Amino acid sequence: MGFNDSRVKKYIDALTNSFKMAYSINHDNNTKAVAIGRYPEDRYDGYGTNGTGNPWFLATMGLGEYYCIAQKTSKRNYSELVESQFQMVIYHSDRTGHLSEQFNRNNGIMQGARDLTWSYSSFLTAMMRCDLAK
Repeated sequence: MGFNDSRVKKYIDALTNSFKMAYSINHDNNTKAVAIGRYPEDRYDGYGTNGTGNPWFLATMGLGEYYCIAQKTSKRNYSELVESQFQMVIYHSDRTGHLSEQFNRNNGIMQGARDLTWSYSSFLTAMMRCDLAK
């Protein structure tokens, strides 16, 4: 099964639609970007399991990386989707190079583990996959 298989596309559509509904940050977003978390019913807020889950930088970048790979193997142009996923992550970073584990589902402020290695690696991996790193 490839990235452009109809079942994968249906999954991506279901995933993005569920997170569009789950996070108010996605309602107020004027781009095509979708902040993605671990799963819509997540209770881990970066500090404990009594709250509500948030978007994760690594999952949000993972969606951008998917669009890059899908674009390379199809005739569809995903450039706007790729760009908006990167812009969302940059916008919700502290804009000095730091990425935490999560960003708040309502206000977009970083929270959880500070300087999470996986957040950085997902950004770099997506850059390489999208041929943005030279």
